[in-house]
Amino acid sequence: MPDGIVEQLRQVDGINSLDSIRYLSVRSSDHTIMLIVQNFVGKSEGYFDLVEGSEESALSGLTTGRVVIGTVLAQRLGLRAGDSLPLEGPHGTERFQIVAITNEYLAGGLTAYMQRDVAEKRLGVIGVDAYVVQADDSKLANVQRNLQTLCQKNSLVLESYAQVINVINRTINSVIASLWMLLALGSVIAAMGLINTLTISILEQTREIGMLRVVAMTRRQVRKILLAEAALLGFIALVPGAVCGVFISYVIGLSSSRILGHQIAFHFRPGMILSCLAIGFAVVLIASLIPAERAARLKLAKALRYE
Repeated sequence: MPDGIVEQLRQVDGINSLDSIRYLSVRSSDHTIMLIVQNFVGKSEGYFDLVEGSEESALSGLTTGRVVIGTVLAQRLGLRAGDSLPLEGPHGTERFQIVAITNEYLAGGLTAYMQRDVAEKRLGVIGVDAYVVQADDSKLANVQRNLQTLCQKNSLVLESYAQVINVINRTINSVIASLWMLLALGSVIAAMGLINTLTISILEQTREIGMLRVVAMTRRQVRKILLAEAALLGFIALVPGAVCGVFISYVIGLSSSRILGHQIAFHFRPGMILSCLAIGFAVVLIASLIPAERAARLKLAKALRYE
């Protein structure tokens, strides 16, 4: 950060609190983790998504030299609240008591939070990577305008909390859209495979279909037979596929603790499953229309001579 920027920030009217953040990589045992150094001023709650410990004890513990760590780091090192986290500093390995464990997604969850004065004293941490500003709601527009001018003069980037949330939401929505596109692509490939299967079946049964037409089977009945065959193939494929999909989703949820440090709750949604089955059957029936129409329009003379 440029020299004197903090003094300029403090002169902006409408700022309720100003906190500095420092991100740096440190070694803990055999892992490289991200250490996040803050003063933790401003809001009194909502800093952490805790899985062990309370917000009050976490904030008070940070001021007394303890740390809050991410769930993935706790999982990797086998640590819990009350244990000690070893961190390598300029004077050797320092040990910090863990006051709480939180869900954290920065650096893959390999993170630790520490109070700034503690980090400066014991690990020699200096410098600032970012400032967190909390503004008075009634003066928000004025604060934003002044901060934007200040950032332009000092070649800094200004981002509001709402902008950060929008970036995260866009990222998540793009991932969800990609998954739906993969599902749609899979449906198209499955439909092509079904068309190919039914076409081969018609070729193999050309003579039989011709004989049935000779003994008074109508084209409508031929279409019904092919549609019934397609529906049977769809049932054989879709129902076991849905059961396997639910089971795999449950297993993924169980294994998520090794990746995220906490288990993702499994939610069974019968409505969505039934909707997907209905869409799958619709795709099957639509895909079977072309082969069914082809079978219904076979030339009888050619079909009877087919080998």
